[in-house]
Amino acid sequence: NATGPAKKKKVKKPTTQPAPPKGPGAPKGPGEGDPPAPGETKEPIKADLSHVKAGQVYVYEMEAGGMKLEMRYVVEAVTERAIKYVTVTVVMGNETRSPATEWAIPTAPLKAPPGLTDVKTRQERLEIAGQSWDTMVVESSGNTTWIPTKNGLPTFPPLLKMEGKNTKMVLQRIE
Repeated sequence: NATGPAKKKKVKKPTTQPAPPKGPGAPKGPGEGDPPAPGETKEPIKADLSHVKAGQVYVYEMEAGGMKLEMRYVVEAVTERAIKYVTVTVVMGNETRSPATEWAIPTAPLKAPPGLTDVKTRQERLEIAGQSWDTMVVESSGNTTWIPTKNGLPTFPPLLKMEGKNTKMVLQRIE
């Protein structure tokens, strides 16, 4: 043979895996979880939005760079997946209306964004706009934001209060 001896192809023999263990204490495969205990549910957690209704207006006073303005979140719709609202900004009597925004209804507790190393969080009760709110306070890069929570999940509005070096925003009332 001018090209040398023929090389033999290696053929993989099929291997058999031992059967997974069965019975109590055995690992569960997808969809094989235990049924929920009485009073429990396997459905995803949902944020409590019982206080949010279409037509409500969340009115904030805001100061940015020495300029005072009013910001309103006007709720257009509340669905199972999102709250649709429009932001209206009022500066010296002139209104600017933004396109509608959808605030996705959270299904998991609030966590600090990945990659930020200077984030501090704490729980705090806040009296604002004539109501008492449970909040998660998030401090990062010189800004502090009070995010409303119910049953451990964020709820609407997206924030109650925010303070930074040159910016302050506080919910004044809900109409």
